[in-house]
Amino acid sequence: MGTIKENTQKISSSVMMKMVIIGIVILTLLIPAGMIKNLIREREEFRRATKMEIQDKWGKDQTISGPIITIPYLRRIREKDILVKHKAYIYILPEKLKITGNIEPEIRYRSIHKVVVYNTNLTITGHFEKGREILNNIPLEDIQWKEIKIDFGVSDMRGIQKEIQIFLDEKTIITKSGASTDSPIKQGFHGSSYMDINTLDNPYNFRIEISLNGSGSLNFIPLGKTTDVRLSSEWMDPAFYGAFLPDDRTIDNNGFSAHWTILHYNRNYPQIWLNQKYETSPSSFGVSLFLPVDEYQKTMRSVKYAILFLTLTFTLFFFIEVLNQKKVHPVQYLMVGASLIVFYILLLSLSEHIGFLVAYLISAAAIILQISLFIYMIINSLKLTLLTSVILTALYSYLFVLLQIQDYALLIGSVGLFVILGIIMYLSKNINWYKPISTGES
Repeated sequence: MGTIKENTQKISSSVMMKMVIIGIVILTLLIPAGMIKNLIREREEFRRATKMEIQDKWGKDQTISGPIITIPYLRRIREKDILVKHKAYIYILPEKLKITGNIEPEIRYRSIHKVVVYNTNLTITGHFEKGREILNNIPLEDIQWKEIKIDFGVSDMRGIQKEIQIFLDEKTIITKSGASTDSPIKQGFHGSSYMDINTLDNPYNFRIEISLNGSGSLNFIPLGKTTDVRLSSEWMDPAFYGAFLPDDRTIDNNGFSAHWTILHYNRNYPQIWLNQKYETSPSSFGVSLFLPVDEYQKTMRSVKYAILFLTLTFTLFFFIEVLNQKKVHPVQYLMVGASLIVFYILLLSLSEHIGFLVAYLISAAAIILQISLFIYMIINSLKLTLLTSVILTALYSYLFVLLQIQDYALLIGSVGLFVILGIIMYLSKNINWYKPISTGES
């Protein structure tokens, strides 16, 4: 029977015990990896707060809706054999609605972050259907002519830059801030329509010109029986979204242009609302001035592969230790793992200033150089050091490919893991799992 010292040395040099220790080291290093995830979320939240601060001063995402004519009238209702008049409303949507405009983007900086804002000049034209046909079933004496309003919706009124006028049949309508009473539009401006009996027999033409500041996106509600929207801009990274995509669009080095044509059949509300209101926001559509800033998203995705990197790198060291009889202490495993974790901190901090691509190249090169030099000092073998550098370079290149092709990341990742597992299984055939690791000098 061996002594306690001999048994302890035998256990400590056991291959299985070394694997257990490596597993514990990997699990320990996952704690700082989780802390880095929290740090990424904090930095992303700081950027979001900075973006909101700029938008609050300039103007947020803008949604344009309208115009809508609101006609109040006295509705006759019989109550206990008595005919009582209650105030009711008719809401009339345009027969034709045409919007044309140009979006002028601008980049605003705050600290190390940037936000895209814009100014747009929109011309809105169209007409309403003949009024007599709409009001055919309502006695003309019950219509509150002096209270008829025309409303136009703007989601963030802080973005309005000039006084707005509405032209109805070439008559200038002075507008007031805020929606009119009982209007289905909640934010925007309104004016008196000056509609009377003499205007009921003709289409009611309108024209609105508006200069508007906003940020992020510009959206529209298709209230016309036929809605036609044409937009152009010098911005080269638009993102079209919402209930409708453009019928035609062009994106090149000069910017983009887009054209939508939407019919009333494409939405779930009618042209005339009688004593009720409909929810129109689900039919909104528009364009976002996309700013390709994804360093936080890609850094977060890279951290999710931390356990893979730790496992593969430690497996490499384990094979070097077992197959070449080069003893590596668990503390040295821990130091290498710490270097792998520092990669993500470097990537996060550098990508905020120089972009993700360059930050990734610098961070990966620094970590590969650091670990390679450390390995050389441990095992004093140029051949094994170069092998380690090549394998680490391949791993970081593999991760970079996974981060760039998000749509195929699962496919390439699973195939890559299959290949890596096969290589590990092949190399493990030369390991004598029952023979202790060399106890030579480390």
